[in-house]
Amino acid sequence: MEEQIEALKTADEYLNKLRKGTVDAAVLFQSGQEYKGFQFVTLIAEGISWLVQVIELTRQFQIEDIPINNVMDIISEINEAMEKRDTVTISDLLEFEVSPILQEWQESIQKLLKYKN
Repeated sequence: MEEQIEALKTADEYLNKLRKGTVDAAVLFQSGQEYKGFQFVTLIAEGISWLVQVIELTRQFQIEDIPINNVMDIISEINEAMEKRDTVTISDLLEFEVSPILQEWQESIQKLLKYKN
C-alpha cells in the first residue's frame, strides 16, 4: 500500500507540470510554433499513459472511481488531428478537454491522499 501512496504523491506533483504543459502546447500551436507543439504532445501522451497506469494500479484504494476512458477518447482525437496537421483542433483539445480532465484527476488524487494520511 505504501508503494501506491508514493505513486499517487508523485502523480499529484507531476500533474501540476503536465497541466501546465497542455496549456503551453496549446499556446505553441496558437502562435504558429507547430514543431515545438508537436514535441510537447509526445511528452503529454507519455505522461498521460504513465498516469493511467498509476490510476489503474491504485484502483482498489480510490474513494471515487477516477475515469480514464474519456481521456483515451480525446487522445484518439488528438492523434487524428495530428495526422491531418490540424493544429487548431489539437490546441482546443489540449486546452479545453485534456487540461480539465487532468485537473479532475488531480483533485481526486488529492482527496485520496488526504484520506489515506
